[in-house]
Amino acid sequence: MRVMLCHPSAELYGSDRMALEAVVGLRDRGAHVTVVLPVDGPLRSELQAAGADVLVRDVPVLRKSAMRPAGFARLVFDLIRRGPRMVRVTRRVRPDLVYVNTIVQPWWALAARLLRKRVVFHVREAEVDPPTLVRRALLSPLRLAHSVIANSQFTARQIFLDCPAVRPRTSVIYNGKDWSAYAVDHEPGPADTFRILYLGRLSPRKGTDVAVRAVALMRAAGTDARLTLAGAVFPGYEWYEAELRDLCRELSLGPDAVSFTGFVADAPPLFSTADALVVPSRAEPFGTVAAEGLAAGVPVIVSDVQGLVEIIGDGREGLVVPADDPDALASKLEMLRTDDTLRGRLVDQGRRSVAERFSREQYRAQVAAEIFRVAGREERRK
Repeated sequence: MRVMLCHPSAELYGSDRMALEAVVGLRDRGAHVTVVLPVDGPLRSELQAAGADVLVRDVPVLRKSAMRPAGFARLVFDLIRRGPRMVRVTRRVRPDLVYVNTIVQPWWALAARLLRKRVVFHVREAEVDPPTLVRRALLSPLRLAHSVIANSQFTARQIFLDCPAVRPRTSVIYNGKDWSAYAVDHEPGPADTFRILYLGRLSPRKGTDVAVRAVALMRAAGTDARLTLAGAVFPGYEWYEAELRDLCRELSLGPDAVSFTGFVADAPPLFSTADALVVPSRAEPFGTVAAEGLAAGVPVIVSDVQGLVEIIGDGREGLVVPADDPDALASKLEMLRTDDTLRGRLVDQGRRSVAERFSREQYRAQVAAEIFRVAGREERRK
């Protein structure tokens, strides 16, 4: 069977790594996989090592800038100009099925349906802030799919709310990884310091600024809290990193208090020098990084939004705080810092939970099984 996987980036963040795991699962079951990326990047070599063919084609990706009149006009122009290219690529690949990973390149589904190909959408976004009409428009391309995969129960509920027609053909498959790489040894830090890790995109929706403000509160109260921001912004969002740096200066947080590392491809070693992981997102359909923290044996604090609370229960696998509340985050961080018994219990329960619920093998098998089912083909294990 031939599968064409259309993915909107070429980095190595959460959805990128999940695309890679899907490729491995499909290849293990005898599928020939061609991945189409809009840009080149580190994901390309990983996909090729997994046995996929990779094409880099300049195809538009839906960004928030397209919600403004000028951005929307540019998007329409790009689609008119590049639409025929998508059809040509699909004809060249000759897939039995087109697997569209995330909803920010829905035009691949249209190209596939024009050529009478089967389509599977994997939805990893759950927009709640835009007006109802905008949300419905964003999800309307799901009607082109023969099957829709949601990455969490929350994402599925949002799909049912804004595109109810696809409910009968929607299923939930949680992300999964090989957690063995996260079994790192914890390295003690300098005496009386508390090292906090933020890992992921620097983004308003990820609440990076909330983490900065929480650390400022802790330091004002006398705690030597140190925050590592490990991640980069999306292209076009450089203004947000500039705002974060301005915020650090405003709050008198120097490089010793808040460090910006940029994107880090090899994430597990970061956990070895962290006393806590914070995921203060304002919106998070799943939140793979929270599961990574659990696997690494680092106490995790998440905000009470969307898919994060499907991973972590307050006081069970980790701690939960209200979104957009730096005071609450600072208070829970202090609780972790001063309570060794609590930290130990959360670490033990977190590691056990992530191994049971979010395994790589389970994810690969479930995604591949759904794609083979929709294509009407039988799996062949190598």
